[in-house]
Amino acid sequence: MALVRDRTEFAKMQGLSRWLLSYRKKYLESLRQEIRDDEYLIANLEERGDYLEGHNTELVEENAEMEQFKQDGIIISDNKHRLLNDVDKYKN
Repeated sequence: MALVRDRTEFAKMQGLSRWLLSYRKKYLESLRQEIRDDEYLIANLEERGDYLEGHNTELVEENAEMEQFKQDGIIISDNKHRLLNDVDKYKN
């Protein structure tokens, strides 16, 4: 009777040990999967950062051109107002 009880206890412990081993393997695999997913996201973010950095350089150049157009527009507007004032002065 003691032999059967010991054998049953051994089978329970062996089953628990196998379950724990299986659980640990699945847990480690899920961690590996999360690491792969995070590495993929990091690679995508780095790629996006490189794209935006390149695009940012283009926008800086474009912004400088637009600033020059704005200054030219201000000068043209000032000249227009000055000429209109001169025309009004000569009309009177």
